[in-house]
Amino acid sequence: MDDLEWGFRVCASGLPITLSPQVYALHLPHTRDALANQRTEERNYERFLAKWPRRDVELCRFIGDTRANSAWPEYLDALAAAGGAATLGVAVGTVKGERSARFGVPLDRAGKPLDDGYTTGFDAPENVTVLPLTGLSTPFRTEEFATVWLEESLQRLPEPYRSGVVTEAKRVTRSGA
Repeated sequence: MDDLEWGFRVCASGLPITLSPQVYALHLPHTRDALANQRTEERNYERFLAKWPRRDVELCRFIGDTRANSAWPEYLDALAAAGGAATLGVAVGTVKGERSARFGVPLDRAGKPLDDGYTTGFDAPENVTVLPLTGLSTPFRTEEFATVWLEESLQRLPEPYRSGVVTEAKRVTRSGA
């Protein structure tokens, strides 16, 4: 996982990457604790997404980096079709003084909301922030929000994305809220 985050930072910096046939890496077999590796991987993905809250990182955390690479073009098409916009986002603000979120905010190609409708219901529209996430996997703590709204556009997402968003919304919403 650390190599993914490092590679992400290098690409994000704009530094050119040159592959050289004289440089290679070998990964030698060794005894592993697969369960411990899985737990560590999940914590590392969690940190990666918290540091870089972006749709591509979110998809990697949701289905794994190898599957995310092949699913990426279809995933972007599904978001555009579902939202009637370039993509979807997650808005975060307060409702009655408590942290709340709205999943499925339609965004344009620049990642900006299409209109001000996404602020409806929040206490202070000027304090609402929008993250470039779908809601499949978020950097939020379990039960962090008093309220999470799911926009109608999310119903048009294909599986497994639709159920992934619902599962994540349940995780971040307080019990009994």
